[in-house]
Amino acid sequence: MGRAVLSVGNCTDYPYYIEYAAVNVYSIEELCYCLYENAFLLTQDIVSRQLVDWIGEYCGLTELAEDLYPCLNVSDSLDTFVTMILEYTAYYPAEKIHAIHTFLKQNEKLPPIEKKTLYADYLLQNQKYTAAIKEYQLLCEMTDEEERLGSIYHNAGVAYAGLFLFEEAASYFEKAYRTAGHMESYRQYLAAKRLLLSEQDYILFIAERKEAYDTSLLLERQIEQLQEKWKDSPRKKQFAELARTKAERGSGRGYALMDEMTEQIKTEYRAMVIR
Repeated sequence: MGRAVLSVGNCTDYPYYIEYAAVNVYSIEELCYCLYENAFLLTQDIVSRQLVDWIGEYCGLTELAEDLYPCLNVSDSLDTFVTMILEYTAYYPAEKIHAIHTFLKQNEKLPPIEKKTLYADYLLQNQKYTAAIKEYQLLCEMTDEEERLGSIYHNAGVAYAGLFLFEEAASYFEKAYRTAGHMESYRQYLAAKRLLLSEQDYILFIAERKEAYDTSLLLERQIEQLQEKWKDSPRKKQFAELARTKAERGSGRGYALMDEMTEQIKTEYRAMVIR
């Protein structure tokens, strides 16, 4: 059975936008959850007057806000700032708060490029593709180290592929392979080309590149495995049901299901592109 947690302060209709996590929070408990679960992404930027004002004015926690204001004048107050919020609300047990405090102290020593890479990768993993691409483009300007740059190019390719921009994805996967030489980037390059080109043009593309032959065979085997997996997927079942309802004359279920699927896909897409 889970631990009971008493609510502290107000649940407001005026949310505070946490930029690094790309989410709105409506209460101090939601803020605590966001701070704790994404602690590896935190930077000194979270220590802001806007956040403290929101805690005092909209959450009604004026005492906590007064305690937090002095942190705004200290350049390395991140660990203290976050710990004070977590301790005040007691949303997490004391041992977890202590662990976060220790982690934040250690994380301060990470170079800026390491922190920014963690942030970009977080956005990618959470399908915030547009925001991730912007971060990867900035990272490209911060390093000329081939291994790191290859990883940045590769992940940017994944983000573009997530937006179905396969031409851009192919370009970044190719740059990743040319830079760091990893075959995984080359396989993804071929995958993007396969999705971008017609079947005839793709076959010609592979035929003109002897080095692509073995990797293309591996790619085809993986595609076959994905196709088998698709047969049992929830989305495949939705399409099958839609096909059945279309065959039923006079039934409004097909239109209702189509609207439902369309809204679901729209929601998924917005989650990918809206920061």
